[in-house]
Amino acid sequence: MKVIVSSKTLYKRLSEIDFDKESVYNVVLEDNVLRINANTKSVEVYCETVTFKASVKQANRRWDWIKELCNKVEEQPIVLEIYENGVNVIFQY
Repeated sequence: MKVIVSSKTLYKRLSEIDFDKESVYNVVLEDNVLRINANTKSVEVYCETVTFKASVKQANRRWDWIKELCNKVEEQPIVLEIYENGVNVIFQY
């Protein structure tokens, strides 16, 4: 799955998850909404779809490093390549 999201919007949504206690287990894409599901909390982010895959199962993935990256950059579109074993984050500079 490959999607384009706003860096600051993604940061805000990921900040709602307590990564000291939770990890991401599933990422679902439906109608240009990316739903990131953690153990007890789910967040939604509007996105543009580049490569479609309805759902990616992730086992105990922490997205807190993505949150920190998004916090350190200016507002910009970023590309997320989401796989079962990880996430690539692509910034344009």
